[in-house]
Order: sequence, then C-alpha cells, then structure tokens
Amino acid sequence: MIARMEEGEGWCRFLEPLPCKEGEFSYGCGIGLNFYSVGKGRELCRSCPMPTIEGTPHCQHLEFYTVLQVGRGGSRSIRVELDCTLKHCSLADISECSGCPDFQAG
Repeated sequence: MIARMEEGEGWCRFLEPLPCKEGEFSYGCGIGLNFYSVGKGRELCRSCPMPTIEGTPHCQHLEFYTVLQVGRGGSRSIRVELDCTLKHCSLADISECSGCPDFQAG
C-alpha cells in the first residue's frame, strides 16, 4: 500500500510516500543525500529548515539537498545545502543572482 500524503502543518513538497504495511504511514525525503526515510512520525522533518528556506527568493537554477547529521550523543538533525547549476558558468549579467541564497553564501 502507498501511504496517502495530506497537505497541512509540517508538510513538505519533497516528502514522498513509502510502501508500508496496511494502515501505517511512512515517508521519505526526495532530496536527501545520505538518507531517505524521515522516520516514524516524520521525526527528522522537525529539525529540517527546508520549509523556511524554500520560501526565500530563488530561481529555477537553484537546487536543494538535505543531509542527515548525527551528533556525538547520537542526536540526528537535517542540514540543507544549496547548489546553483550556473555557478561555474560565465554569466554576462548576474544582477538576477544578487538575491539568491547560494550567490550570497559564495
């Protein structure tokens, strides 16, 4: 059975339903680099800054990735990485890039 995803509080457009037992729901992160499952009750989603970052101005050339970090005590959290697909190109006009989070970080 594929879980039905309901949009609402804590919902992320990158969540993907995972096959699971009848009556149980499980999700994966579609942009996760070193993980996929977000855990029971979407526990990893609680530490993910993606919902706030996704709302910042960006263009179609900006790609988002999430990375699972494990602390010394075993605590787990999510870090977001941004990557501009045009970063290594020579651009004649970068005026549109000035508001991009990846451009500002570089």
